[in-house]
Amino acid sequence: MIQAQFNKKPGRRQFLQMVSLAGIAIFSPSNICVMFEPKGVFIEKSRFTAEATVVRLCSVLKSRGAKVYAVIDQQKELSTADIAIPPMHLILFGNPKVGGKVLSEVAVSGIDLPLKILVWEDTAHNISIAYNTAAYLQERFNLKPEVAKLFDLSSVIQSALND
Repeated sequence: MIQAQFNKKPGRRQFLQMVSLAGIAIFSPSNICVMFEPKGVFIEKSRFTAEATVVRLCSVLKSRGAKVYAVIDQQKELSTADIAIPPMHLILFGNPKVGGKVLSEVAVSGIDLPLKILVWEDTAHNISIAYNTAAYLQERFNLKPEVAKLFDLSSVIQSALND
């Protein structure tokens, strides 16, 4: 009986309603630059260009004792595969004294360490910054609150975005 319901084809009216709703969802102006926040990811806007935002973030990170391991230019990398995207940079950074403590206790935390910040420009030329929240890392790896607090990047981001 249940199988018969799944095999039942929708009527013309139901089909047209589904197609109409799909068209609205796909072509709605609000969906042109889809923005959502996955669990544990905080997204912040920047008033600077993507490149300037990366420079500012790296400067603040270094001034606070973090080591910037790499800045990956995703736009450049994808261009080698003939894929064109707006500017996008992934900053990999950390502080071995802080991250090392976590890695020595929870080896699998290495999947999220070193820390990362993603900076990108969307199709409307807005610049965004995304990073994992400390609360997410705390929950994900069962960190003590005082350890998780060390991964709070909000002050780094705010320092980089303010003059």
